[in-house]
This record gives sequence, C-alpha cells and structure tokens, in this order.
Amino acid sequence: ETAKEQDSQKLMEEMFAALNNTDDQVANLACVLFKKYFLETETTPKETLQVLQEKLFEIIDPGRAPIVLHAQGSVIVKVFAKLEDFRTLLDKIIELSKHENAAVRELSYHMLDILVDVHIPQELASEYISSFKEIFKQGLSDSDLKVKVASFKATSSFITSLSDNTLALQFSDIVEGLLSIMIDALKEDENAGKATLESFIDMADFHPDLFKEYGTTLVDVVSQIMLNTDFEDGTRSSAKEILLSLANKAPGVVRKLENLKTDFYPALFKMITEVTNEDDIEEWAKEKEEEDITRSDPHAVAREALLRFSRIVGENITIEASIDLIKTAITDEDWKKRQAGYYYLGYIAESCKKILSKDLEETMRLSAAGVVDSHPRVQYAGLTCLGLMITEQAPKAQKKYHAEIMPQLMSIMKSDCYMKIKTQATSAAVSFVRELIQVDEQGIEETEREVGAIEGYTDDLLNCCADLFTDAIEKDYPALQEEVLALISCIATLIEEKFAVFYPKFMPGLIQIIQNTPNETVHQKDLRSNTIQTIGFLMDAIKNSEENMDQFKDDAKNIVEIFSQILTSDDIKEEDPQVT
Repeated sequence: ETAKEQDSQKLMEEMFAALNNTDDQVANLACVLFKKYFLETETTPKETLQVLQEKLFEIIDPGRAPIVLHAQGSVIVKVFAKLEDFRTLLDKIIELSKHENAAVRELSYHMLDILVDVHIPQELASEYISSFKEIFKQGLSDSDLKVKVASFKATSSFITSLSDNTLALQFSDIVEGLLSIMIDALKEDENAGKATLESFIDMADFHPDLFKEYGTTLVDVVSQIMLNTDFEDGTRSSAKEILLSLANKAPGVVRKLENLKTDFYPALFKMITEVTNEDDIEEWAKEKEEEDITRSDPHAVAREALLRFSRIVGENITIEASIDLIKTAITDEDWKKRQAGYYYLGYIAESCKKILSKDLEETMRLSAAGVVDSHPRVQYAGLTCLGLMITEQAPKAQKKYHAEIMPQLMSIMKSDCYMKIKTQATSAAVSFVRELIQVDEQGIEETEREVGAIEGYTDDLLNCCADLFTDAIEKDYPALQEEVLALISCIATLIEEKFAVFYPKFMPGLIQIIQNTPNETVHQKDLRSNTIQTIGFLMDAIKNSEENMDQFKDDAKNIVEIFSQILTSDDIKEEDPQVT
C-alpha cells in the first residue's frame, strides 16, 4: 500500500515484470497482487494500464504450469475489460485458440470463460455470435481433452450469459457434441467430467429449450452416470440435477421423454437401494434422525430427488413409471430393495395423491405391508411410508382403516425394538391423529375434528405415550421425546374436553420437566421448548371442561410463575426456543 502511494507507476511495472517470474509461486502471487492493487480498484487510471497493454500477451509462455498460465490469462482479460477494449481482446483470444500448443489453446478458452464472467456486453455478444460459435466448435472438436473441457466450460458460460433466448438457441446444434465431451471427460478425468455436469445444470437452468431435440439422449446419459457406482457420489448427484433443473424450467419438454419411465426413475430407485451401514444394524440404529436428513450419499439424494421430480412432472408419469417397480421391490428377497420400495412409495405419496386415492384399499395395503417386515430397516422404511401416505390420504384412510393401522402402531410402540423404530412408529401415529384435525387456514370455518377414528384407542395410546416418554427421558433419546410430546398434543387437541380425564396423568410430569431440566445443552433446551408447547395444547384442550378444574387452576398459576421466571432469567437468549 505504501509503495503504491509513493510511486504507483513504478510498483505496477515491477509487479508486471514479476508476472513472468521463473518461480511459479512468485508468478502466481504476482498475478493475485496485480489484480488486487490495480484491477479491483477504481483508482487506477486507464492511461497507466494502456502503457502495459501491448506487452500483456508477451508474458504467455506455453511451458509454464497451468496454474500460472491461468493466472496470467486472468490478468490479461481483466486489464482489457478495465480498458473496455473487448474487440481487441476477442481477436487476440481467437488467435490463441488456433495456436499449435494445446496449453495455449486451453488458455484461450479459460480466458473466454473469465471474460464472460467479467461481463461481455450483450450487443458485443450479438455482433460476434458467429465468431463465438466458430471458436467454440473448434475447441469442442480439439484433439486434446483439456482443450475440449475448457471450451465446454466457456461455451456453457457464454450461453448462460445470454439474456436473449433466440441467441442462445443458435447453439442448440452443439448440444450433442457437449454430451459426447461430457462422457469422454468422465471416462478420462472424473473431476473434469464433473465440471461439465455442473455446466450442463447451468445451461438447463438458463436456456432449457436448448435440449428439446436431445432430451432422450440426455436422459440416457444422465441415467447411466447415476447407475455407475465407480463414480463419486457428487458426480452421480450432479447428473440427476441436470434433469431436475430441466424439469423445473421446462416441465413440458421433460414430460414427453418416454425413457424417463424406463431409465431415470429406475436409476433413482437403484440409488435408493445403496444404503449406508449395510452390514451394521447397530450402527444404523444409532444414527440420529437429523443425520438422515442432511446426508449426501446416493440413497439420501435420490430420495430427495424423487420427491422433487415427481412434484414437477406430475402423478400420471410418476405412477406409470413407478407402480410395477414398487410392487416388485416390496416383495423382493433383498431387504435393501424392499426398503427402497417403501421409501419410494412414501416419497411419491404427495405428488401422486389423486391417483393413489382411487384405489385406497390397495394403496393402504401396499403402504402398511412394510410395518410388519422382519428386517428392522425395512420396517422403519415401512413406517415412514405409512406416515407419509396417511398424511396425504387423510382423513379417509384413518376412518376406513384405523382398525388395521392403530393396533399395529401401538404394538410396535410397546415392543422391545430399537428406539429408532419406536420413534418412527410414534411419528406415524402423530400423522394419523394430526390429520384428523382439519384447520381452516383462513380462520373462517371452525376446526373440524374426526374423533371417531381414534375413540377406541385413546386409553391405550396415551398409556403408550406415558411409557415411551419415560423410556425416552431415561435413555436420553430426544427424537422420541419430541414425537411423544407431539402425539400427546395432537390427541388433546383432537378430543378436547375428553382429555380432562387424562390431564392429571401428564400435567404434573410436564411441569416437573420445566422445573428440573437444566437449560444448558441444545437437547435440553429443545425438550423444555417442546414441553412448553405441549402444556399449552393440553390447557387449551380442557379449558372449558369442569373435570379436574381445581387442579387446572392451580397448575395455571404455577405455570404462569414458571414462565415468568423463564422470561426474566438472565440465561435466556432471544433465540432460545423456549421464548419463540
């Protein structure tokens, strides 16, 4: 900074000379500093940069390491951009793209990529559109793969930079060539191939019409990459994201692709079968629910992709592609396929709600079958599927099939199985009860409650809750604590005054949790917060009941005092879940 203030011109000349230092680290650092002090500031006069303009291309040495060449290329582009001399720069880049040395040809496309990032004026892009197309085609047909990949990235960047879709569509005839390069790159250098996948995602997002004529080929290529377990997880995930981006922007184009049903959906299913901890059930049982949600392995990303994709393309295509696949999977001898079948069915429950409701008996039969599977992981997936299906087919599913569903759920909740499975059974019970409460979101109509579907199970279900909550507290299992509290809250809200008889069974224990549980760890804070919510639901449910009214009044006073202490405590922060 001091040297710049004393003699900016001299410092720039010295730093410029260092751009071509024989030491790669020094040269690379000089490029970084030159951009920082002279190109990323408004204080550098154009006249100062013009002194060096003619010398810029002299620093390029094909023998230098790629990292140095790329850094030098970045400096050159940004100097010309600073001078707004785009035409001269483009002419120079075109000249470099025809160089006999592959490293220089690669550099030319790297510079084009940077130029697009810096911003090419749209009028200039339009004026040079034929030249751009020619230079891109030239690079895409180069004999050197590195040049091809660099050209691929520059082509993608240029296309996505175009705001005029008509201009972008002039490049539609090179899409097939791009697909071919993507395949070649993945075979030779997966990292380079992954970069081409990410470029495809961008093109599908900005100009989906480019793929109208190549959709079938795209589905085939994407599906093959997804199925290839030799590739890294991130590569396979990026492949499916191409179709998701295309479907999101051009659902009509994607719906017409017949091989979605034969290639893409089965590829998603195959990825769902690729589970973690395949041979270690105990390790699987220890995995926390939040860890399941945030994972990025093929199984997890495929489930999430299925949910998104089915919402976009709709139920007709999804059901046609999926129903036979599901029926075959859930009867397979391989537990991983059975598990995948139930997850798959559960994750299309929302998008295929209407069609699945037409034969509700068959839908519920398929959804509930996994609940009694002998393999714990399949049983867990079956419970997940059932909970999701109940949510979408409520309240008809509860009213018609409560006799088949509730006893089975309570049996699992009472059993000596993994805590993780008990938690999922409780979660399914929450879905069952919660969806019997139909709340008008506009606040115009009164809340409707379908109490009949649960009347015969209330006693047993609440006894299950009491036992499970004790077990969850003793074993410090937050996920089950949360689900049990949610279930108690839902039951109280559903049966209202009738909950008064159960009030003494739960309220004293809930108050003790607030009084005795420390407010230190995240789990402790969440437990206290969830307990406070449940107390609120219970008190609201029985506020008009005369039964246990004396205890209700005493508890209300006690709770107000406790809440006042919480709100005035120095330990309570604004973001604490207890006060939100």
